[in-house]
Amino acid sequence: MSRFIETLRVENGRISLLSYHKGRVERTQSHFGFQAGIDWEKWEENALMWPKNQGIAKLRIVYGVEGYKGEFLPYAPLQIEKLHLVEASSWEYSYKYEDRTFLENTKKGFADNEEVLLCKAGLIAESSFANIVFWNGEKWITPLDVFLEGTRRQFLLDQGKVEARRIQANELRTFSHWQLINALRDLDEFPSQPIAGILQ
Repeated sequence: MSRFIETLRVENGRISLLSYHKGRVERTQSHFGFQAGIDWEKWEENALMWPKNQGIAKLRIVYGVEGYKGEFLPYAPLQIEKLHLVEASSWEYSYKYEDRTFLENTKKGFADNEEVLLCKAGLIAESSFANIVFWNGEKWITPLDVFLEGTRRQFLLDQGKVEARRIQANELRTFSHWQLINALRDLDEFPSQPIAGILQ
């Protein structure tokens, strides 16, 4: 059986969005019929020891039928300025698998500031490592047709800070800017990028 991964943000001794991550792990374990035995209280205690002067940390947990392992790592954010549309209708990524080879292969030959924007039959989905939001002049819109429902995306939806709807690739020019969001990238934490940075 495949192994799965959960990546969490640690800041000022706290694990962000922990209930959302727990929920996704529980759904994954329930679907595949196993229990990895993750000791969340232990990791909350360990998070308190991450030096605050080292900024944001990434807690990386890999888990599967044989148990789990976790580690704290420094967080080095990617500065993405351009997106390339890639059709990926046949893919299945409803669960956060550790093996991301098929995603990484889509970016071969790209510069460090470039990333893919995956589509499902012409419908905008997400990037290879983050969900996406678009600014329409009034509010942030996130695609409805995602491969993986990210924890940050769901939190922002629950807070009413973004709205989900179906977005056709040919609608992109109706937006002015975009941002990538995930467990480690909050809304408005990085500069918004102009929609012209999406290459079709």
